[in-house]
Amino acid sequence: MPAEYYTNILYPLQNQVLAIFRKTPFYLTGGTALSRGYYQHRYSDDLDLFVNGNQEFDGLVNSVLPKLRAVFHPVEIVTREESFCRLFVAQEQLKIEIINDVASHIGLIVEHPELGRLDSRENILANKITVFIDRALPKDIVVIYYLLKDGLSLKQALTDRQV
Repeated sequence: MPAEYYTNILYPLQNQVLAIFRKTPFYLTGGTALSRGYYQHRYSDDLDLFVNGNQEFDGLVNSVLPKLRAVFHPVEIVTREESFCRLFVAQEQLKIEIINDVASHIGLIVEHPELGRLDSRENILANKITVFIDRALPKDIVVIYYLLKDGLSLKQALTDRQV
């Protein structure tokens, strides 16, 4: 996709979605958190929004869905499980994954002026290593590379992912 698609269409759409999630305990993580919040090293298409070991996960998802439907059409839920919800919003088919992750979290969640609650680089690295072991996609290698280049420790991330 050309850069104009991201700057003029997709990122404003992502910002609208993230504004809805600002009043919730969810935080942005994964490739979009890194690419938009930390490094601006690539364009990113989807949103990964996490909470950690939240007993109210189902209620939180239920509270967000009507707000999304009030702004976007269509909102298509493709997967809904106890700790996971995948949906697509708007004609642009923005993919959103809402996840109730394990209770432990590494590092501090920060408040980003545009993106809202943003995951720590340390937690993203620990999660990406876990994901990489399962699926080994090139984009995961790039994320791991940037985080290690930025001074994070692979040894510490491997230790952290076992917590």
